[in-house]
Amino acid sequence: MRKSYRLNEADISLPDYWKDTTINAFILPSSKKAGEAEATFVITRDGDAKSDSVEHYADTQLVEASKKLNRYKFIERQAARISDQPTIQVDYTWVTPDRIEIRQRQVYVRYQTSFLIFTLTARANEFETYETAWENAIASVKLRDV
Repeated sequence: MRKSYRLNEADISLPDYWKDTTINAFILPSSKKAGEAEATFVITRDGDAKSDSVEHYADTQLVEASKKLNRYKFIERQAARISDQPTIQVDYTWVTPDRIEIRQRQVYVRYQTSFLIFTLTARANEFETYETAWENAIASVKLRDV
């Protein structure tokens, strides 16, 4: 069997047993002068998750982040909704090998048989600059075929 798959630039027909691991990445311009750090907004897909609920999936992701990220610090976790589907939003910080403190915010939402992960990443001391852009982007999400 084949399924139609839509890209921004084209439609393509693919075998239905192929796994979608698409990554959509966007750069938010710096509020400072050119050449300074920017933020990223990334959307990833996880079709291999063993979780049956978004809550369990978020727990698993937080445990993994705490194990893998240098000087990981949990900030908060809250429930929300996207396209009337339950989500979990988490915030945490960590330190890069270059000793830069990074803050990440992720929203996890179940989509059909996988999870979508929306991630905002910026320097911790600049993170608030991108809050409105994040809120607008997440509020605009309309999941298809839920």
